[in-house]
Amino acid sequence: MQMKRYVGIVITVFCLCSFAVGAAAAPLTPQDKEQLKWLFGMLETSVNQGDAQGIVNLFSPNMPQERRNALTNSIYATIAGKGIRLSFFPNLSDESIKEIQPGVLYEVTGNFKAEGPQWNVSGLSATFTVERVGYYFYIYDTNLLDKMGPGAVFKTLGVVFLIIGVVFLLGIIGVIIIVILIVRSQKKKKAVVGSGDGPGTV
Repeated sequence: MQMKRYVGIVITVFCLCSFAVGAAAAPLTPQDKEQLKWLFGMLETSVNQGDAQGIVNLFSPNMPQERRNALTNSIYATIAGKGIRLSFFPNLSDESIKEIQPGVLYEVTGNFKAEGPQWNVSGLSATFTVERVGYYFYIYDTNLLDKMGPGAVFKTLGVVFLIIGVVFLLGIIGVIIIVILIVRSQKKKKAVVGSGDGPGTV
């Protein structure tokens, strides 16, 4: 009887813990997602207008100062008045949004296309960490700037050419190995044919 009681208590505690975790991991509301759309829309507008300060104003007040300085310097160096055009397409499905800190920090990914003087990128993925501060969302961190600009384009092209080169090299090695195996096989066949005894003598 007492054993059943313990089992019942354990099951109850387990259910309560599961409920608590489920509640903490609740998806963002439609209103939250509208705020995120507004946030990314303002980011696009600021980038397209070359408004560096407008982008910085979208940063979370809780962003680490060192990271804030690095992103701000990058923005003023690569975006301010540079005539860059940006379109970001966030994936706001419940399955895609990752909750980092319950109710506070979320990770949002999406594809983007951007272009500037003598460079353009399209179809690349970027990640934003957004933070809820009061009723609004702000940018806590992002890798978008690392994938924009001539340097990022050349880096991407370098990776692509490196992959192509590796595949080409592996193909050549594969062909050489096949040729070597064929030649060895032919030599073995000739050796077997040539080792047969001649006609017997009486």
